[in-house]
Amino acid sequence: MTDHTATPGSPTSASTAVHTLATATHGRYLAAAADGPGPAPLLVGFHGYGEHAERHLAELDRLPGSARWTLVAVQALHRHYSESRRHVVGSWMTRQDRELAIADNVAYVRAVVGAVRTAYPTSGTLVYCGFSQGAAMAWRAAALCGHACAGVIVLGGDVPPELRADAGAAWPPALIGRGRADAWYTPEKLDADLAALRAAGAAVEPVVFDGGHEWTDDFRNAAGRFLAAVAPAETALENGDRLTRAEFERRCDAHPDIKKAELIEGVVHMPSPTRSGSHARPHAAVITWLGSYAASTPGAQVNDNPTVRLDLDNEPQPDAALFIDPGVGGQAQLSDDDYIEGAPELIAEIASSSASRDLHDKLHAYRRNGVREYLVWRTLEHRIDWFELADGAYRPLPADNAGLIHSRVFPGLRLAVDAMLRGDLAAVLRELQQGLGEHVHQAFAARLAGRPPSDERRPGRG
Repeated sequence: MTDHTATPGSPTSASTAVHTLATATHGRYLAAAADGPGPAPLLVGFHGYGEHAERHLAELDRLPGSARWTLVAVQALHRHYSESRRHVVGSWMTRQDRELAIADNVAYVRAVVGAVRTAYPTSGTLVYCGFSQGAAMAWRAAALCGHACAGVIVLGGDVPPELRADAGAAWPPALIGRGRADAWYTPEKLDADLAALRAAGAAVEPVVFDGGHEWTDDFRNAAGRFLAAVAPAETALENGDRLTRAEFERRCDAHPDIKKAELIEGVVHMPSPTRSGSHARPHAAVITWLGSYAASTPGAQVNDNPTVRLDLDNEPQPDAALFIDPGVGGQAQLSDDDYIEGAPELIAEIASSSASRDLHDKLHAYRRNGVREYLVWRTLEHRIDWFELADGAYRPLPADNAGLIHSRVFPGLRLAVDAMLRGDLAAVLRELQQGLGEHVHQAFAARLAGRPPSDERRPGRG
């Protein structure tokens, strides 16, 4: 509760104390989901004085390109009847208890955005839009609501004075509209807003059009271009698309429902649903085998279906990758956004047959980028090929007399090929354990861990 003295000119006497009391009230907003599946950018709008959310939502819907945005029109908390008493309209605030009204409105809008993001699939892109009195709400929402804002669109309303005076404010890109015949939002107000925003480092675009204090097609078109620049239209990801790696990643980010997609030699590949016997079970066996090796080899990592940024034309998602930690001499790196960059030491793929791209385009990309060993399990042909990179070409690693293939990069990593093909994973792991117990593996693990091999730490004889 806050006490105030009576304001001059009020009907209260000098001895009257004015009290304010925080209380709950219900807000109201309208939301229209974007067309199409997947997360959509969010456009939140605020109507002018004496208007209502329905009218503002209709204006948002008329903006070019708005169909791919989730649209929200927020009704002002202070409702009243229109002059004709035909409509319930609203006002954002008056001069009375101004600071309290600002705080209430900011908390209200913050809650609206949070509720919409819970109820609708939205992306991280948020733009606020305000008309007339609602313009001040758009600016306050961008500055005070706490949700990351990608842009502000305002028409016929100025930056609130307390925000214009804040030299430390950080503003997103903004579009400001003014009609030449607008007697309320004057050229002087527009110039003052532009000066304050540009002094704060904001990228602001003014649009002056023929018209008054109103929406016009000229301004709608400018707002549509602004929205398109803030959140470019996302294009679907399709098999066979030819894309740069940057564009491939952008489209993947826009479609989190896609669980696996690869860029091989600049061409998008999206696998069909995974069958159990021909892919999922062999995949699990390979992961178990490589994971067992990594568990006994500090400094080695195994990844299941990692995204690998090989080069500008190749971003595969191999079934498995075994690599040495970058910090102990591995050739691949981990990016700031936690992707593998460069060539892991060993990659394994589960393929249906020799006709698979795993033995053609993907093999060439792995070879060219320096993947040192490449294992391909052709499940329909009951064959496992394990290649090593030598003199710029992949050559098969031979099996020894016991039917075991030994890695040249990871000492102690051995594969009982026949046992793996017949599904005897226990036998595969028994053979692996034999390799893990050999001196060459112990020396390799010690080197990765930065310590001398066990025999070098024993006291000398004699």
